[in-house]
Amino acid sequence: MKGRLLSLDAFRGFTIAAMLLVNNPGDWGHLYGPLAHAAWDGWTFTDTIFPFFVFISGISMTLSLGRRAQLGDSKTALLAQTLRRGLLIIAIGLLLNLIPSFNLGELRIPGVLQRLGLCTILTAPLLLWFGWRSQLLWIVGLLAAYSLIMLGLPVPDANGVWHTGSLRPAEDVGAWLDRLLMEGHLWKQSRTWDPEGLLSTLPAVASQLTGVLVGHWLASQRLPFEKAMWLMVSGLACLWLGQVLDAWLMPINKSLWTPSYVMLMAGWSCLVFGLFYWLLDAM
Repeated sequence: MKGRLLSLDAFRGFTIAAMLLVNNPGDWGHLYGPLAHAAWDGWTFTDTIFPFFVFISGISMTLSLGRRAQLGDSKTALLAQTLRRGLLIIAIGLLLNLIPSFNLGELRIPGVLQRLGLCTILTAPLLLWFGWRSQLLWIVGLLAAYSLIMLGLPVPDANGVWHTGSLRPAEDVGAWLDRLLMEGHLWKQSRTWDPEGLLSTLPAVASQLTGVLVGHWLASQRLPFEKAMWLMVSGLACLWLGQVLDAWLMPINKSLWTPSYVMLMAGWSCLVFGLFYWLLDAM
């Protein structure tokens, strides 16, 4: 595969346009349901946008870092370069969170850009030093570890009441960890939990690795039509797996970035991107 992927540029443009739409939906008092996040469990159109960006980042990393590593560039130098880029993304996110008050005492530390930066930093070594089979195992391992922690570790909620396996707002392990490390610097709408908290970065890395795997598939020597077909098939399989995990493990939930949410969004990412790829690069 040579040159830019028109489909990836189109998918990125579609995701940016969707982000602008949900961030500026018109009258917030009469909001069309799909343009709001799900209140807790479940999902809406709006809940697809962040994982689309994470998925796109994974594909881009494979096509850039992976290709440069295969051409002989130093993996350590590539990692250092990616680390600087990830830290810059985090710094921009923190700066935006300071606006307009510039009050460090109430600065929200987590955020969308902060998560993107962390995912980039954590995914880079997995991309550079592991093959696609190992990366698939990392996805399974990250989701399994996250599930065991969330469902098996007893923690106190914001009122000091202890819970084991609770997935209600402010009662889960991730919310407890965020309060422990960042009390007073969380999402101002809740102050006791944050939708971009530290612990749920683990399954978010798994989401980015799904994009990395798609990047490997795109870089293979398969025929473009075959690539598009298997993107569609993989997308449907991930949608099915997401529904299974929703019923048997943890519900679909963006704020917790549950394994069922990871698989469901991987499915939609493959389907939507696969459609762009079929129309723009495979035909």
